[in-house]
Amino acid sequence: MVLSKTIAKIRKEKNLTVNDLIRDNMSKSSYNRFAAGKADIHSHYFIELLKRLHVTLTELEYIDRGYVPKDINIYLSRIKKFFNKRDANALKGIIKILESEYSKIHNTEYQHLIGLCEILIARLNHYKLDMNQNILYRYLINTSSWTRYEIILFNNSLFYIEPETLSILLSNALKHVHELDDLNPQVVEGFRLLSNAIISLLYQQEPTLALYYISKLEEFQVKEEHVYERILLLFFKGIRKKLEGYSEIEYNKEFNKLYFILDVLQMEEQKRIFKNAIAKL
Repeated sequence: MVLSKTIAKIRKEKNLTVNDLIRDNMSKSSYNRFAAGKADIHSHYFIELLKRLHVTLTELEYIDRGYVPKDINIYLSRIKKFFNKRDANALKGIIKILESEYSKIHNTEYQHLIGLCEILIARLNHYKLDMNQNILYRYLINTSSWTRYEIILFNNSLFYIEPETLSILLSNALKHVHELDDLNPQVVEGFRLLSNAIISLLYQQEPTLALYYISKLEEFQVKEEHVYERILLLFFKGIRKKLEGYSEIEYNKEFNKLYFILDVLQMEEQKRIFKNAIAKL
C-alpha cells in the first residue's frame, strides 16, 4: 500500500514498538504485512495509525515525497513568480508543461492550473477572457463544497473575475472558509481571502461593493497574534474613511499608523507595497 513504508519509518524514528502503535487496533501480523507493502488495511485502521503517530495525512504525504512540496504548490510558486515579473511567455511555457503532464496522468489539478495561467495571461496582456470557457472558473462556480484547494485557486484568480461573479464565488468560499481556520490558527483564511477580494473590487472601480466587504472584514475577531491581519485592518480602515469622504487629515491618520508599525517591524517591502496600493486607489 502507498505510504505504508513511510508509516513504518516514522514509527521507528519515534521509537515506538509495533505493539505501542497497534495496541488493540489490529493484529501484529496484519500490521507487518501492511508495513511491508504486501497488504492493504481498512481506512479506519489507517486513520487510527496516523492518530497514534501524531501525524496528519498531509504531513505523511510530505514525508513520503522526501520533504518535497506537492506539484501543485511548486507550480503555483512558479506561476506567482512569473506573474509578478509580468512574464506572459513564461506562463505560456508552464501551460505547455501542464498540458504534457495532464496527458500522462489526467490529474484535474493540472487543468485547473492551466485555467489559472490563462486568466493571468489575459490580465497581463489586457484582453477580455471568456470566463465561461475557462476550466478553473467553471470548476469554482459549480463547486458547493470548498476546501483549502479551492480557496488557494480562487485567491490566485480573483483579481480578474468581474465584480458580480466575484461576489457569488466569495459567498460560496466564505460559507466554508471559517471551518478551516482551526486547521491553521496562525492564519485567518477568510480574512486574507476577503482582503484580496476588496483590493480587486477597488481596482475594478467598485467602491460600494468594496465598502460592503470592508464592513464584513471589520466584523472579524482578530487576535493579538494575528499581526498581519491587524496591519491589514489599519490599511482598510484608512481606505474606508477615504471612500466615505473623510478629510485627507483623517484618513491619513490611519495610514500613518500603518507606516509607523511597518517601520518598527522593519517591513520595508510591505510598506512599499501598501504605499503603492494607496497611491493607485
